[in-house]
Amino acid sequence: MEDAVSAKAHLEKLGDRTSIDESTKIIDLSDLTIDDPIYKEIEKRVIRKFDFIIIPCLSLVYLFSNLDKSNIGNAEAAGMAEDLGLINNQYGNAVSLLFVTYTIFETPVALCLKYIGAKTCLSLLVLCFGITSLCTSFVHNYKSLVAVRVLLGFFESGIIPIINVYLGMLYTRAEMAKRCSAVYSASAAAGGFGGLLAYGLIKIDARGWEGWRWLFTIEGALTICSVPIIACLLPNELTSVWWLSEDEKKVLKIRLTTHPDFFQDEKFSWSEVKRSFLDVNNILICCYEFCADLTLVGISTFLPSIIKGMGYNRYTTQLLTVPFYAISLISFIVVSYFSDKLKHRGGFLIGGLLFEIIGYAILIGTDSLGARYFGCMLIGVGMYVCSALCIIWINNNNAGHYKRATIGGMITTIGSCAGVLAGQIYTVESAPRYFKGLKIALSLTCTAIPFILAMMYIYHKRNVTRDTLIEEKRKNGEIMNLDEKPKDDRDINYRFIL
Repeated sequence: MEDAVSAKAHLEKLGDRTSIDESTKIIDLSDLTIDDPIYKEIEKRVIRKFDFIIIPCLSLVYLFSNLDKSNIGNAEAAGMAEDLGLINNQYGNAVSLLFVTYTIFETPVALCLKYIGAKTCLSLLVLCFGITSLCTSFVHNYKSLVAVRVLLGFFESGIIPIINVYLGMLYTRAEMAKRCSAVYSASAAAGGFGGLLAYGLIKIDARGWEGWRWLFTIEGALTICSVPIIACLLPNELTSVWWLSEDEKKVLKIRLTTHPDFFQDEKFSWSEVKRSFLDVNNILICCYEFCADLTLVGISTFLPSIIKGMGYNRYTTQLLTVPFYAISLISFIVVSYFSDKLKHRGGFLIGGLLFEIIGYAILIGTDSLGARYFGCMLIGVGMYVCSALCIIWINNNNAGHYKRATIGGMITTIGSCAGVLAGQIYTVESAPRYFKGLKIALSLTCTAIPFILAMMYIYHKRNVTRDTLIEEKRKNGEIMNLDEKPKDDRDINYRFIL
């Protein structure tokens, strides 16, 4: 309220500098700076519109992407493997092959986003993977299942890197975590919603179609129906979108060109791509993401099979997946809030990994059904924290645009390699306890902790070195402008988040 009053008073004082065209009611903001109260007031309106228009659209895309990708786990628990006559590890192969196409196309798509635009990319991809999911209901053997899974992987491969890079184009480092948590929470919501939907749909047996076929049909149709919403609301060019007023567009241009977290005018350079590949912390986070995503993909895909292996029928199994995703959603939202508040990431990632380690140990080490289900819940506490918060972290600590876009593609590409592995370690032969997959996942979860500790040490050391250099320059009488926009993350004014 005080900002609004201050902005109004400031506007009155601007006199000739700020005028209102009576016919268009557009404020002249040509000389406005980021320190002006009126700028801050309009900037709040812009961010609020991003929060209420773009974030729900991205969440919707992410929800359907995860729903169409992971529903094969619900379908398998509902009898798909038996109906299609799958033998040996053919189901695991179908899971793995989806992620092969992910690894090929994720990084190139992330680099192309700035030229193609979010609206065009996401609308086309959502339409295509919605149609592919719908077509999965018509498969009748292993070969046709593999074909649709490979196509699904091709069309979904760009979703996560596009969202990662796009959020970095919208929000500052201080604003990112809460917005990312809202988008990534859609993955947990998809898991819970998928379980409820599967519980109802697998009971259908109409026109000779098994219930799991209706699961793919309905979820694919819902995905296709979301495309007009995405195409209507998402912009290709932020500063010309129809739902921003003219004064909001002008303030947005100022925000994008002056704030140190944005690199709107940066031209593509292979040196930036190379710099991203050679950054030691980017290498470490990719190694970490492989370890973390084995849990994300393995558990989210095979959770219905793990629960079914406890002795529950196909209907109860679907319902028992819902609490898992509910606890995952709650934990991720809470951790993201405090991570943003404290401007800290690494410690929360280690905490999430410890929850997963305890959960795996319980699943492997006890025969009690209640204890094993509780172990699943503990893994759920850490699963989305460990896989999503690190993406926010690495986005925070990479600048400018193409270095950030490259690591955005790299980290999801390496994470997708874990998806390929997941289908080969949670095998039919190891059912119903899946000891092989659980033990490998536990080992990699333990391995992930040193990667995080190493990154925190390196980021801390870089910050201390830059603080020391600035202090030396001051002692030597050099004038330092600490408010100057850093050119990239090599700038002496740039600070890394731990």
